[in-house]
Amino acid sequence: MKRIVLVLSLLVAQATANAKGFGAGFVLGSPSALSAKYWTQSSRAFDFGLGWDSNDMFFFSDYLFHFPGGFDSLKLPARLVPYVGIGALIKIYNDSARKANDNSNNSLRLVARVPLGFEWMVQKFPLGIFLEIVPGLRVSPNTSSEFGAGIGIRFYF
Repeated sequence: MKRIVLVLSLLVAQATANAKGFGAGFVLGSPSALSAKYWTQSSRAFDFGLGWDSNDMFFFSDYLFHFPGGFDSLKLPARLVPYVGIGALIKIYNDSARKANDNSNNSLRLVARVPLGFEWMVQKFPLGIFLEIVPGLRVSPNTSSEFGAGIGIRFYF
């Protein structure tokens, strides 16, 4: 039992210290989604989401640039890491009123997005809590601005 606790403690410490690996959780907001994040370097990651908004389903993916140490002078009990990214959202909707607003029979919407946020990396547990705003530009079926925001949590493996 002591060996299992020791191994788990080392794994948790390693995952938290490196801020690398895979994280899974959820985001609540506009839109709400199941969320995943895969770190490729200590300051770069991909995030993904699969979710819903009313009758609509969507998938998004972003490439994120993190700035570790951006708030080290605040002496917080956990790392607060700002980030910015670039990505896309694909939304599938069934609502005929939305199709009429888009002047299209197309049920697919494509949005270019720029997530801006902060992730609070808890030091003693492989957990990340994040807050982000996501301005975007709808490029299909017509051009329009989009905006999203959310708060979420991920557990890192």
